[in-house]
Amino acid sequence: MKIYRLNEKDLLLPHYVLNALKEITWLDFKDEQFEFYPNDMIIIHNGVSGSTSYSNFDKIGYGSNTTSSHFWSPKLPLDYLYLIDGGSGVLETSKLFAKREVTTIKMIMTHFHYDHLHNGTPLAYHFHNNFINKEIVGYKDTAKMFRDAFRHPVFPRDFGEIESAYKFQNVNDMKS
Repeated sequence: MKIYRLNEKDLLLPHYVLNALKEITWLDFKDEQFEFYPNDMIIIHNGVSGSTSYSNFDKIGYGSNTTSSHFWSPKLPLDYLYLIDGGSGVLETSKLFAKREVTTIKMIMTHFHYDHLHNGTPLAYHFHNNFINKEIVGYKDTAKMFRDAFRHPVFPRDFGEIESAYKFQNVNDMKS
């Protein structure tokens, strides 16, 4: 079975995830490299709360950021960012861009609540960068949802300024 040896600095993972991986006894880490099996996958939940994010200590039982997850595997291209949902948790992924260049974001939007189209995705740096390709899969008219979110006067930047970096795919049957 092929083993992937990847340099720590090349992994598009948050520092706290890398530090946690170093503590796992069955995962080999030596000479600044991790060894992964081809089917290894890491799922990082950057937000898991409902439609309203909470940051006060007395609300800690309700979570903090709203839904957004980041997937990583050694078989996936290292310059791709794989996301599910664009709640306020997606803002956490912006920290990864200081670490390494991202060329493409592939994101599945499971729903279009307000927190995804106003408090998350439109506020994240990487969704405004024309040099990062965005491939978004969503239910029904995903492109319209993004155009409506990124428009004046609701948002200071119009979607027409960044639309060339986007590709949309619609899933019309939720069962699929």
